[in-house]
Amino acid sequence: MSLRLENCPVCGKVYMLEQYSPAFADGAARGVIKCPHCGNEKAGEPDFIYSGHKLPGEE
Repeated sequence: MSLRLENCPVCGKVYMLEQYSPAFADGAARGVIKCPHCGNEKAGEPDFIYSGHKLPGEE
């Protein structure tokens, strides 16, 4: 698993993005990065699962 900050190209807000192996995903869609603020979706690497989260204090 890796964790990084991502900037949404639509709303401009920053969020945390987790990237991990499909082995831990319970059937989640592969290769889709979704902004937790505006819901914009963009393509990621198809071999990974992504999970976006608002930064602490923004929830």
